[in-house]
Amino acid sequence: MIRKVMAASGLLLILAASNSWAQHKAEITPWVGWSFGSTSVTTISGDIRTKAAVDYGLTVDVNVRPGGQLELSYSRTETELTLKRFAGGTIPLTDVSVNNFQIGGLGYVMRGQSAPFASFTLGAAYIKPAQGTITDGDRVITISDTWRFSMIFGLGVKYMASERIGIRLQGHISALFLDTGGGMWCGFGGCSLGLFGTGVLNGDVSAGLILAI
Repeated sequence: MIRKVMAASGLLLILAASNSWAQHKAEITPWVGWSFGSTSVTTISGDIRTKAAVDYGLTVDVNVRPGGQLELSYSRTETELTLKRFAGGTIPLTDVSVNNFQIGGLGYVMRGQSAPFASFTLGAAYIKPAQGTITDGDRVITISDTWRFSMIFGLGVKYMASERIGIRLQGHISALFLDTGGGMWCGFGGCSLGLFGTGVLNGDVSAGLILAI
């Protein structure tokens, strides 16, 4: 009797978990995380990079097929640019904010109430320095707001505690292209589009609250 009750309870839990994923059409996830800072960009004076800092954002996932979602996201990081000079020493340059706007896809595999996932998005980053000029010794360098092409690859897991509420844990690797180009090649086998550029990589980890609708 006890075994039958346990088996029935297990079946109900599996059905409840399946329904929690199947019944909602979209997920809204505000999140906060930690950005580890970017890889360096080499200049004539030294290497420029961003410092580690808190980042935060909002992700919207819309169900388009079983195991697949359309993903839209916005993220913001407020950090500091530093210059590690070839002559020795590291100096602060300016505070800077990086705002990332992305669109792409997410694929997941259901494991009861949890769903491991991978995501890939493309978009643009709006970079805004706190000041318009920075000083490097006797040189004054002018910098301005700019838009740059970016892409983000993510891995993580979602866990639905109920039909409408869940948590999302994830890690991202983002690429910000400072100099970009592209081309298209066609042959007998079809056509392909290539993108290339000089840019920086950045990693982060974050946690968010899923609100299913």
